[in-house]
Amino acid sequence: MKIQTFVDIVEGKLLNEPSISAFENIRINSNNVRRGDLFIAYSQDDIKDAIDNGAYGVLTEQEVQIIDKEIAWIRVPDLQSAIKRLVDISFTHNHNTCMFLSYFEYDCLHKILSDKKDIVFLSGNIEKDIENLLGDSKDLVFVFKDKNYKNYFRNINYLNSNDIKYDIIKKSLFEVSLVYKGQLFDSIKMPYVFIKNFLSVIEYLSSHKISYSLQGYSSSYFAPLFINDTFEVVDYGKSQKVVVLEREYDYINDGISFIMSAKWAKKIIVLPKSLNNAHIDIDKDTKVFYFKDNSELKSLLKTTIYYVALVFSKDFNINSLKNQTIQHSLFNNF
Repeated sequence: MKIQTFVDIVEGKLLNEPSISAFENIRINSNNVRRGDLFIAYSQDDIKDAIDNGAYGVLTEQEVQIIDKEIAWIRVPDLQSAIKRLVDISFTHNHNTCMFLSYFEYDCLHKILSDKKDIVFLSGNIEKDIENLLGDSKDLVFVFKDKNYKNYFRNINYLNSNDIKYDIIKKSLFEVSLVYKGQLFDSIKMPYVFIKNFLSVIEYLSSHKISYSLQGYSSSYFAPLFINDTFEVVDYGKSQKVVVLEREYDYINDGISFIMSAKWAKKIIVLPKSLNNAHIDIDKDTKVFYFKDNSELKSLLKTTIYYVALVFSKDFNINSLKNQTIQHSLFNNF
Protein backbone atom coordinates (compact mmCIF):
# COMPACT_ATOMS: atom_id res chain seq x y z
CA MET A 1 0.00 0.00 0.00
CA LYS A 2 1.22 3.49 -0.80
CA ILE A 3 2.16 5.54 2.25
CA GLN A 4 -0.02 8.51 1.30
CA THR A 5 -3.04 6.25 0.72
CA PHE A 6 -2.50 4.72 4.14
CA VAL A 7 -2.20 8.15 5.78
CA ASP A 8 -5.49 9.22 4.19
CA ILE A 9 -7.31 6.07 5.35
CA VAL A 10 -6.23 6.35 8.99
CA GLU A 11 -6.69 10.13 8.96
CA GLY A 12 -3.16 10.53 10.25
CA LYS A 13 -0.29 12.93 9.81
CA LEU A 14 2.96 12.05 8.07
CA LEU A 15 5.66 13.41 10.37
CA ASN A 16 8.57 13.32 7.91
CA GLU A 17 9.48 12.97 4.24
CA PRO A 18 10.54 9.32 3.93
CA SER A 19 12.53 7.90 1.05
CA ILE A 20 10.18 4.91 0.80
CA SER A 21 6.74 5.34 -0.75
CA ALA A 22 4.95 2.06 0.05
CA PHE A 23 4.93 -0.95 2.37
CA GLU A 24 3.86 -4.59 2.16
CA ASN A 25 2.13 -5.83 5.33
CA ILE A 26 0.95 -4.45 8.67
CA ARG A 27 2.27 -5.87 11.94
CA ILE A 28 1.50 -5.19 15.59
CA ASN A 29 4.10 -7.50 17.13
CA SER A 30 7.60 -6.11 16.56
CA ASN A 31 9.04 -9.64 16.58
CA ASN A 32 6.98 -10.49 13.50
CA VAL A 33 8.05 -7.46 11.48
CA ARG A 34 9.85 -8.25 8.23
CA ARG A 35 11.53 -6.00 5.72
CA GLY A 36 8.92 -3.84 4.01
CA ASP A 37 6.27 -4.01 6.76
CA LEU A 38 4.52 -1.16 8.54
CA PHE A 39 4.56 -1.44 12.33
CA ILE A 40 1.66 -0.31 14.54
CA ALA A 41 3.34 0.82 17.76
CA TYR A 42 1.24 0.51 20.90
CA SER A 43 4.46 0.91 22.89
CA GLN A 44 7.44 3.08 22.02
CA ASP A 45 9.68 0.43 23.56
CA ASP A 46 9.04 -1.84 20.56
CA ILE A 47 9.80 0.67 17.81
CA LYS A 48 13.57 0.12 17.65
CA ASP A 49 13.14 -3.66 17.38
CA ALA A 50 10.62 -3.20 14.57
CA ILE A 51 13.00 -0.93 12.66
CA ASP A 52 15.89 -3.35 13.22
CA ASN A 53 13.68 -6.07 11.72
CA GLY A 54 13.12 -3.99 8.58
CA ALA A 55 10.02 -1.86 9.19
CA TYR A 56 9.31 0.64 6.40
CA GLY A 57 6.95 2.68 8.56
CA VAL A 58 5.71 3.29 12.10
CA LEU A 59 2.15 4.18 13.09
CA THR A 60 1.74 5.65 16.57
CA GLU A 61 -0.59 7.79 18.64
CA GLN A 62 2.21 9.10 20.84
CA GLU A 63 4.88 11.70 20.34
CA VAL A 64 7.98 9.90 19.11
CA GLN A 65 11.57 10.63 18.30
CA ILE A 66 12.27 10.00 14.63
CA ILE A 67 15.31 7.73 14.79
CA ASP A 68 15.29 6.71 11.12
CA LYS A 69 14.41 9.42 8.59
CA GLU A 70 14.30 6.97 5.67
CA ILE A 71 11.10 5.25 6.84
CA ALA A 72 7.61 6.72 7.26
CA TRP A 73 6.50 8.04 10.64
CA ILE A 74 2.73 8.47 10.94
CA ARG A 75 0.80 9.75 13.92
CA VAL A 76 -2.93 9.37 14.61
CA PRO A 77 -5.07 10.58 17.54
CA ASP A 78 -6.24 7.04 18.35
CA LEU A 79 -4.78 3.71 17.19
CA GLN A 80 -8.00 1.76 17.73
CA SER A 81 -9.93 4.15 15.47
CA ALA A 82 -7.18 3.90 12.87
CA ILE A 83 -7.35 0.09 12.88
CA LYS A 84 -11.14 0.28 12.62
CA ARG A 85 -10.83 2.40 9.45
CA LEU A 86 -8.33 -0.06 7.98
CA VAL A 87 -10.58 -3.03 8.74
CA ASP A 88 -13.58 -1.22 7.28
CA ILE A 89 -11.75 -0.48 4.02
CA SER A 90 -10.42 -4.05 3.84
CA PHE A 91 -13.83 -5.61 4.50
CA THR A 92 -15.56 -3.40 1.95
CA HIS A 93 -12.93 -4.14 -0.71
CA ASN A 94 -12.92 -7.91 -0.05
CA HIS A 95 -16.68 -8.28 0.60
CA ASN A 96 -16.00 -9.70 4.07
CA THR A 97 -18.42 -9.55 6.99
CA CYS A 98 -18.18 -10.10 10.74
CA MET A 99 -20.44 -11.66 13.34
CA PHE A 100 -20.45 -11.38 17.12
CA LEU A 101 -21.25 -14.63 18.93
CA SER A 102 -21.79 -15.53 22.56
CA TYR A 103 -19.16 -17.76 24.15
CA PHE A 104 -21.44 -20.77 23.71
CA GLU A 105 -22.28 -19.96 20.07
CA TYR A 106 -18.62 -19.45 19.19
CA ASP A 107 -17.64 -22.75 20.80
CA CYS A 108 -20.56 -24.63 19.23
CA LEU A 109 -19.91 -23.28 15.74
CA HIS A 110 -16.21 -24.06 15.98
CA LYS A 111 -16.88 -27.64 17.10
CA ILE A 112 -19.58 -28.67 14.62
CA LEU A 113 -18.46 -26.80 11.49
CA SER A 114 -17.25 -29.30 8.91
CA ASP A 115 -15.38 -26.88 6.65
CA LYS A 116 -13.84 -23.75 8.15
CA LYS A 117 -12.39 -22.28 4.96
CA ASP A 118 -15.01 -19.51 4.65
CA ILE A 119 -15.39 -18.73 8.36
CA VAL A 120 -12.50 -17.21 10.29
CA PHE A 121 -12.50 -17.56 14.08
CA LEU A 122 -10.82 -14.53 15.61
CA SER A 123 -8.77 -15.30 18.69
CA GLY A 124 -9.34 -12.07 20.61
CA ASN A 125 -5.64 -11.24 20.33
CA ILE A 126 -5.32 -8.35 17.87
CA GLU A 127 -1.62 -9.11 17.32
CA LYS A 128 -2.58 -12.52 15.94
CA ASP A 129 -5.76 -11.44 14.17
CA ILE A 130 -4.60 -8.31 12.37
CA GLU A 131 -3.10 -10.17 9.41
CA ASN A 132 -6.37 -12.02 8.78
CA LEU A 133 -8.45 -8.88 9.23
CA LEU A 134 -6.37 -6.90 6.75
CA GLY A 135 -5.56 -9.77 4.38
CA ASP A 136 -6.55 -10.22 0.74
CA SER A 137 -8.98 -13.14 1.16
CA LYS A 138 -12.49 -12.42 -0.07
CA ASP A 139 -16.07 -13.33 0.90
CA LEU A 140 -15.16 -14.47 4.40
CA VAL A 141 -17.17 -14.33 7.61
CA PHE A 142 -15.12 -13.32 10.64
CA VAL A 143 -16.61 -14.45 13.95
CA PHE A 144 -15.58 -13.22 17.38
CA LYS A 145 -16.71 -13.48 21.01
CA ASP A 146 -14.62 -10.77 22.65
CA LYS A 147 -16.85 -7.75 23.31
CA ASN A 148 -13.86 -5.42 23.03
CA TYR A 149 -13.55 -6.40 19.36
CA LYS A 150 -16.78 -4.56 18.63
CA ASN A 151 -14.66 -1.41 18.61
CA TYR A 152 -12.87 -2.61 15.47
CA PHE A 153 -15.94 -3.12 13.27
CA ARG A 154 -18.48 -0.77 11.78
CA ASN A 155 -21.14 -3.31 10.77
CA ILE A 156 -21.66 -6.32 13.04
CA ASN A 157 -24.05 -9.21 12.47
CA TYR A 158 -25.64 -11.36 15.18
CA LEU A 159 -27.41 -14.70 15.32
CA ASN A 160 -31.16 -14.44 15.87
CA SER A 161 -32.64 -16.72 18.52
CA ASN A 162 -35.80 -14.74 19.29
CA ASP A 163 -38.21 -16.53 16.95
CA ILE A 164 -36.87 -20.06 17.35
CA LYS A 165 -39.54 -22.62 18.25
CA TYR A 166 -38.84 -26.23 19.16
CA ASP A 167 -40.28 -29.22 21.00
CA ILE A 168 -38.36 -30.87 23.83
CA ILE A 169 -38.57 -34.66 23.76
CA LYS A 170 -36.61 -35.22 26.95
CA LYS A 171 -34.06 -33.38 29.01
CA SER A 172 -31.76 -33.94 31.94
CA LEU A 173 -29.36 -31.58 33.65
CA PHE A 174 -26.61 -32.14 31.07
CA GLU A 175 -28.39 -33.58 28.03
CA VAL A 176 -31.37 -32.72 25.87
CA SER A 177 -33.32 -34.24 22.97
CA LEU A 178 -35.54 -32.00 20.86
CA VAL A 179 -37.23 -31.54 17.50
CA TYR A 180 -36.61 -28.42 15.43
CA LYS A 181 -38.22 -27.90 12.01
CA GLY A 182 -39.00 -31.60 11.78
CA GLN A 183 -35.44 -32.69 12.57
CA LEU A 184 -34.63 -34.74 15.67
CA PHE A 185 -31.61 -33.66 17.67
CA ASP A 186 -31.11 -36.63 19.95
CA SER A 187 -29.13 -36.68 23.20
CA ILE A 188 -27.22 -33.44 22.66
CA LYS A 189 -24.78 -33.02 25.51
CA MET A 190 -25.53 -29.48 26.62
CA PRO A 191 -27.62 -27.78 29.33
CA TYR A 192 -31.13 -26.84 28.24
CA VAL A 193 -30.42 -23.14 28.95
CA PHE A 194 -28.42 -23.05 25.71
CA ILE A 195 -31.06 -24.60 23.44
CA LYS A 196 -31.91 -21.38 21.61
CA ASN A 197 -28.24 -20.49 21.16
CA PHE A 198 -27.58 -23.98 19.82
CA LEU A 199 -30.48 -23.82 17.38
CA SER A 200 -29.51 -20.32 16.22
CA VAL A 201 -26.14 -21.80 15.16
CA ILE A 202 -27.93 -24.69 13.41
CA GLU A 203 -30.30 -22.25 11.69
CA TYR A 204 -27.41 -20.08 10.47
CA LEU A 205 -25.53 -23.05 9.01
CA SER A 206 -28.65 -24.54 7.43
CA SER A 207 -29.82 -21.28 5.88
CA HIS A 208 -26.36 -20.68 4.38
CA LYS A 209 -26.07 -24.31 3.23
CA ILE A 210 -22.92 -24.84 5.30
CA SER A 211 -22.23 -28.44 6.29
CA TYR A 212 -21.84 -29.44 9.92
CA SER A 213 -21.62 -32.56 12.06
CA LEU A 214 -22.90 -33.16 15.60
CA GLN A 215 -21.01 -36.42 16.02
CA GLY A 216 -19.20 -36.31 19.34
CA TYR A 217 -20.43 -32.81 20.12
CA SER A 218 -20.67 -31.66 23.72
CA SER A 219 -20.87 -28.16 25.14
CA SER A 220 -17.77 -26.69 26.74
CA TYR A 221 -20.00 -24.56 28.96
CA PHE A 222 -21.57 -25.98 32.12
CA ALA A 223 -19.86 -29.24 31.21
CA PRO A 224 -20.15 -31.81 34.02
CA LEU A 225 -17.13 -33.28 35.76
CA PHE A 226 -18.21 -36.43 37.58
CA ILE A 227 -16.03 -37.17 40.59
CA ASN A 228 -15.87 -40.26 42.80
CA ASP A 229 -15.35 -40.63 46.56
CA THR A 230 -11.61 -39.99 46.22
CA PHE A 231 -12.29 -36.86 44.13
CA GLU A 232 -10.99 -38.33 40.90
CA VAL A 233 -12.72 -37.38 37.64
CA VAL A 234 -14.54 -40.39 36.21
CA ASP A 235 -16.46 -41.07 32.99
CA TYR A 236 -19.72 -39.30 32.22
CA GLY A 237 -22.53 -40.57 34.45
CA LYS A 238 -20.29 -42.87 36.53
CA SER A 239 -20.77 -40.95 39.76
CA GLN A 240 -23.56 -39.17 41.62
CA LYS A 241 -21.37 -36.19 42.50
CA VAL A 242 -20.82 -33.53 39.84
CA VAL A 243 -18.71 -30.39 39.70
CA VAL A 244 -19.61 -27.89 36.99
CA LEU A 245 -16.53 -25.69 36.59
CA GLU A 246 -17.34 -22.54 34.60
CA ARG A 247 -14.71 -19.95 33.68
CA GLU A 248 -16.92 -17.34 32.02
CA TYR A 249 -18.46 -15.03 34.60
CA ASP A 250 -20.87 -13.69 31.98
CA TYR A 251 -22.81 -16.92 32.47
CA ILE A 252 -23.53 -16.54 36.18
CA ASN A 253 -27.25 -15.84 35.71
CA ASP A 254 -27.61 -18.66 33.18
CA GLY A 255 -25.68 -20.92 35.53
CA ILE A 256 -28.00 -20.19 38.43
CA SER A 257 -31.06 -20.84 36.26
CA PHE A 258 -29.41 -24.05 35.09
CA ILE A 259 -28.56 -25.41 38.54
CA MET A 260 -31.94 -24.43 39.99
CA SER A 261 -33.54 -26.96 37.63
CA ALA A 262 -31.86 -29.77 39.58
CA LYS A 263 -34.73 -30.00 42.06
CA TRP A 264 -33.68 -33.47 43.15
CA ALA A 265 -30.11 -32.58 44.08
CA LYS A 266 -28.37 -31.07 47.08
CA LYS A 267 -26.53 -28.27 45.32
CA ILE A 268 -24.13 -25.44 45.99
CA ILE A 269 -22.93 -22.40 44.07
CA VAL A 270 -19.33 -21.34 44.64
CA LEU A 271 -18.14 -17.89 43.57
CA PRO A 272 -14.96 -15.83 43.99
CA LYS A 273 -15.19 -13.16 46.69
CA SER A 274 -14.81 -10.51 43.98
CA LEU A 275 -18.41 -11.38 43.02
CA ASN A 276 -19.74 -11.10 46.56
CA ASN A 277 -22.04 -8.23 45.55
CA ALA A 278 -23.65 -10.14 42.69
CA HIS A 279 -27.40 -10.68 43.04
CA ILE A 280 -28.03 -14.39 43.52
CA ASP A 281 -31.65 -15.54 43.34
CA ILE A 282 -31.78 -19.10 44.69
CA ASP A 283 -34.14 -21.48 46.44
CA LYS A 284 -33.91 -22.46 50.11
CA ASP A 285 -32.18 -25.77 49.32
CA THR A 286 -29.22 -24.16 47.55
CA LYS A 287 -26.25 -22.67 49.37
CA VAL A 288 -23.84 -20.04 48.06
CA PHE A 289 -20.21 -19.93 49.16
CA TYR A 290 -17.42 -17.49 48.33
CA PHE A 291 -13.72 -18.27 48.14
CA LYS A 292 -10.67 -16.02 48.22
CA ASP A 293 -8.19 -18.36 46.50
CA ASN A 294 -7.85 -21.84 45.02
CA SER A 295 -6.81 -23.33 48.34
CA GLU A 296 -10.04 -22.20 49.96
CA LEU A 297 -12.03 -23.36 46.93
CA LYS A 298 -10.43 -26.79 47.15
CA SER A 299 -11.33 -27.03 50.83
CA LEU A 300 -14.94 -26.05 50.13
CA LEU A 301 -15.36 -28.70 47.45
CA LYS A 302 -13.82 -31.41 49.61
CA THR A 303 -15.60 -30.69 52.89
CA THR A 304 -19.08 -29.61 51.81
CA ILE A 305 -21.91 -32.04 51.21
CA TYR A 306 -23.44 -31.72 47.74
CA TYR A 307 -24.45 -33.66 44.65
CA VAL A 308 -24.01 -30.78 42.22
CA ALA A 309 -21.54 -27.91 42.66
CA LEU A 310 -21.55 -24.98 40.24
CA VAL A 311 -18.16 -23.30 40.50
CA PHE A 312 -17.10 -20.07 38.81
CA SER A 313 -13.32 -19.82 38.64
CA LYS A 314 -10.89 -18.61 35.99
CA ASP A 315 -8.00 -20.91 36.84
CA PHE A 316 -9.02 -23.74 39.19
CA ASN A 317 -7.79 -27.21 38.18
CA ILE A 318 -10.26 -29.94 39.13
CA ASN A 319 -7.44 -32.49 39.28
CA SER A 320 -6.01 -30.67 42.30
CA LEU A 321 -8.76 -32.33 44.36
CA LYS A 322 -7.37 -35.80 43.74
CA ASN A 323 -5.91 -37.90 46.56
CA GLN A 324 -6.40 -35.33 49.29
CA THR A 325 -7.38 -36.22 52.82
CA ILE A 326 -11.01 -35.35 53.52
CA GLN A 327 -11.46 -32.90 56.38
CA HIS A 328 -14.76 -31.95 57.96
CA SER A 329 -15.91 -28.43 58.66
CA LEU A 330 -18.98 -26.47 59.61
CA PHE A 331 -20.09 -26.63 55.96
CA ASN A 332 -21.08 -30.28 56.44
CA ASN A 333 -24.00 -29.25 58.59
CA PHE A 334 -26.16 -27.15 56.29
